[in-house]
Amino acid sequence: MSTIKIWCLERGSSCSSAFYFTVKSNNNIFDLKKAIFNEISASCNIKPKDLNLWKVNFNQNISDNVPFDSILRDEMRIRNPSSLIRDIFRGAEGSNIRIIFETPATSDFTCLSIHSIETTETYSGIVNEYTRRFLNDESDGFGWYSYSGSFDCFH
Repeated sequence: MSTIKIWCLERGSSCSSAFYFTVKSNNNIFDLKKAIFNEISASCNIKPKDLNLWKVNFNQNISDNVPFDSILRDEMRIRNPSSLIRDIFRGAEGSNIRIIFETPATSDFTCLSIHSIETTETYSGIVNEYTRRFLNDESDGFGWYSYSGSFDCFH
């Protein structure tokens, strides 16, 4: 079974941050998305299926001043996750960048309870105190509500 080396670059990144995967030619695009996802630091509410991929063929020595947004066209976008690698990257060799990927814009706020808070008890105390002050209109006169407790649950 043959393999293909695919160099990837995140949209908006410099070419020096390109990385590659060696994938089996009978894998599909979703397998490639999972491999890219495992390599990058994506927001916790992003899934591999959410990654946007464009098929490109750029030399890695290309200037970082090249505006990729003006080069990427809709017809270059890889939309079908079941497409086989061998069909999309037929004859791809060398170290040229073959994939530009992008993670969709999201809010990281939904990740707060997963990544930042270790003790729900402390967090619940903060929320309860804030809610009590808000409901009793104990603001400082400027609409600000303060919490005087400790934030020991954060590292």
